[in-house]
Amino acid sequence: PLGGILPAAPTGNVTEAPYRAEITELGRKHPVTRDLPGGDTSPPSWSRWFRLIDTVVTAGDVALKGEDGKPLLVLAHENEGRIAMLL
Repeated sequence: PLGGILPAAPTGNVTEAPYRAEITELGRKHPVTRDLPGGDTSPPSWSRWFRLIDTVVTAGDVALKGEDGKPLLVLAHENEGRIAMLL
C-alpha cells in the first residue's frame, strides 16, 4: 500500500560506517532543511550517523545526503500531500 507513494525504493543494501550528513543544494533552499542548526558549516556541525539504507530515488528531491552522496532525506509531493523519507 505505501510502496506506491514512497519517493525512494530500498535496494536491500545497508551501509554501516560513520559519516556526516550534508545538506544538498536543494536542501539549502527547502523550508524543511534550510534552517537546520549547524547546517551552515562545512561539514555540518552535527553528530555522526552510522547507518544508511541504500535506495533508488524514484520521485521527489534529495534534501540531505549521506555517505558517498547517497540519499538520506527524500522529500516529495503526492496528490495533495507531502512525503518525507528518512533513510
